[in-house]
Amino acid sequence: MLKPKFSAIIVSVAIAFPASISYAQTAVKIDPKAEQTLQQMTNFLKQQKSFRFQADITIDEVHSSGQKIQYAAKADFRVLRPNRIRADYQGDRRQVNFYYDGTNFTMQEVNKNLYATAAAPSNIDSLIDELQDRYDINLPMGDLISTDIYETAEKKFTSASFIGLSSINNVACNHLAFTTEEIDWQIWIKAEGEPLPCKFIITYKKEAQSPQYTAILSNWDFSALSANDPQFSFTPPANAVKIQFLPNSAASSSSKTTGESQ
Repeated sequence: MLKPKFSAIIVSVAIAFPASISYAQTAVKIDPKAEQTLQQMTNFLKQQKSFRFQADITIDEVHSSGQKIQYAAKADFRVLRPNRIRADYQGDRRQVNFYYDGTNFTMQEVNKNLYATAAAPSNIDSLIDELQDRYDINLPMGDLISTDIYETAEKKFTSASFIGLSSINNVACNHLAFTTEEIDWQIWIKAEGEPLPCKFIITYKKEAQSPQYTAILSNWDFSALSANDPQFSFTPPANAVKIQFLPNSAASSSSKTTGESQ
């Protein structure tokens, strides 16, 4: 994802009533039901050896004038634990593919026929951390596919609320809202059967105009994937130009958002 990681997040709720009615709402603290519901989701996902899902994403971009413009993207993710990832990201303004084969990580800028490859750690969690720490790259949906999302996020909650039932694409979901010091976050988790995430919204409340990142998740598939599947390995297309990842200290703002800039 862009900017702070998904696990650094989680929205006190203000409810608008008719004009003549006003209620003062005290600060929301930690609701055990919200924590429990989130933990059920994260436990389920980290137990899955392989899975695939798709995301419809919208991202707000705030221009220097203060105007907020929304861009859209679609993404397809395939994960095989402990050390395979393929993610194809098609945005309004760019197309980026990600490959992790247990040895190397490659990011391909399809529109420009560019790619960069670096040696990678031996598991997904370490890869996500190294990309962030060394290159300031946030892998799209990285925290959803890591195995320690709850343990990391739980330490940073300043509030956790169970809002109630809601419907996402005609699926009944538990709606949760969380806050940290920098970010507000909401998530909708399937209420019956497998506790799958169906939607989440991140609000960057410390930034001008409080831009939001929204993802609607669908088409979850837990069919077995093979470590030998060539889809996880990158083969440069004809005339592709190899470039280098910038180290974190030298990374520009554009390289920081490569993962999910539209």
